[in-house]
Amino acid sequence: MENKELKERCIDEETGRENIDLKKFKEITNFEKTKETLENIKLEIPNLPEINNISKFSLKIDERIMEEIIKPKYEFINQLYNDNRLLHRELTRQAKIVEKAEKYEKERSSIISNNALLHNQVDIMKKEYKEKEFDLEWKYKNKIKSLE
Repeated sequence: MENKELKERCIDEETGRENIDLKKFKEITNFEKTKETLENIKLEIPNLPEINNISKFSLKIDERIMEEIIKPKYEFINQLYNDNRLLHRELTRQAKIVEKAEKYEKERSSIISNNALLHNQVDIMKKEYKEKEFDLEWKYKNKIKSLE
């Protein structure tokens, strides 16, 4: 079965999407840059004072400013941090999947190459067998003729 046919048959059963070539996937996802970014990124929540401590620094702050501006921003920053952690985890998982896919693609290429070599060896053995069969038949016929 050719590589193209194999790709056409490989459809993810859960999503119904076709698999794409690993090289194309790496281009689409900008894999190298993403991998480099993941290795260099350090996820930390910004050093923010606790909401309760903010009022200590600003003694005359209005309660309304605290509730309408500071508290929502603080919660928003925490939500962004959590979203970034989840995104980082997902990108790391995807990078590992691509690395595994590369490994399996190399193994597959090696198996295909070995398979081709084995087919060549089998063809050579068939040819040698046919030649030996012909020689034995010829010798047998000559032996029968000489005995007659």
